[in-house]
Amino acid sequence: MQFFCTLVGYTVRAGFTRLDAGRGRIYSRPHRTGLPNAKEATMELTSTVDIDAPADRIYPLFLDATMDERIPLPFRFGLPKAVSCSIIDGDGGVGSIRRCITTRGFMDQVIEGAEPGQRFAYRLIDSDYWGQPFIGHVADEITLSPLPGGRTRVRRVTSFDARGILRWPARIIMRQGFRHAHSYANENWRRIATA
Repeated sequence: MQFFCTLVGYTVRAGFTRLDAGRGRIYSRPHRTGLPNAKEATMELTSTVDIDAPADRIYPLFLDATMDERIPLPFRFGLPKAVSCSIIDGDGGVGSIRRCITTRGFMDQVIEGAEPGQRFAYRLIDSDYWGQPFIGHVADEITLSPLPGGRTRVRRVTSFDARGILRWPARIIMRQGFRHAHSYANENWRRIATA
C-alpha cells in the first residue's frame, strides 16, 4: 500500500492521508464521519485554503458562481468539472436546491446548512453524471473562519461513499476526483473573491 500511494503522489500513515498541494492542504481518511449531514458516509476528504478576502465576499460564491473555462488534466478523463452553480429552487437557505452544471451534466444538491459568512452545507440528491450509479452518498460542509488582515480560511469537508459491486474501486476514484475538485474550487473561489 505504501509503495502504491508513493507512486500516486501521497503518503499514508496509519490510515490517514495528507496532501500538501501548494494552494492549500487536503486530508483524506476512511471512517464514519461526525458530520451531522453525512450519516451514511464512510470516507471523508478535507481541504483548507486561505483567501485574501473577507467571508462576506466568499460566501455568495457558494450560491452563485461561474468557474473559469480551463479544463485541468484530471477533468479530461471523465471527472465532472464544475462550470457554474446556482440556486434553482428557494432562497439559498436550508431546503433550497442548488444546481451545479458540470462538463458531464448536472448535479442537484439540497442545502442542509446556511449561515451566511460562516457555514454552508449540502448533500447530493440528483445527477445525470455517468458515474451516478456508483455514488452512494456525497455531502459537503464548508466553514469560513476570519483571519487577521481581512483574510478568510475556507475549510471544506466532503463525506462520501460508493455503492454496488464496484464499491471499493469506486471509492478510490471518488477520493481522487474530490481531491481535484477541491483544488479546482479553491483556486476559483480565490480568483473570484480577490478580483
